[in-house]
Amino acid sequence: MSINELKTLIHGFVDKSNNKYLLEAVHNLFSFSDADTGKIFWRNLTDEQKKLILKAFEESEYEDNLIKHNTVISQMKNEL
Repeated sequence: MSINELKTLIHGFVDKSNNKYLLEAVHNLFSFSDADTGKIFWRNLTDEQKKLILKAFEESEYEDNLIKHNTVISQMKNEL
């Protein structure tokens, strides 16, 4: 996928979203990617990892796919 195709795809996701928390997360991701460490982090991801991140972002647009914060915290505590 070309850079322009990726930009178009990401712009589409952002334009369709009304989820404040998701948009803040995307903002934070891109803010982080402006720093040298963020660039290195993103570059070090495989194409498959990048694809999965973008897929998760797209799937998160559907409320049925979301998991409540308390549920995630509870699951994490059980794994620790």
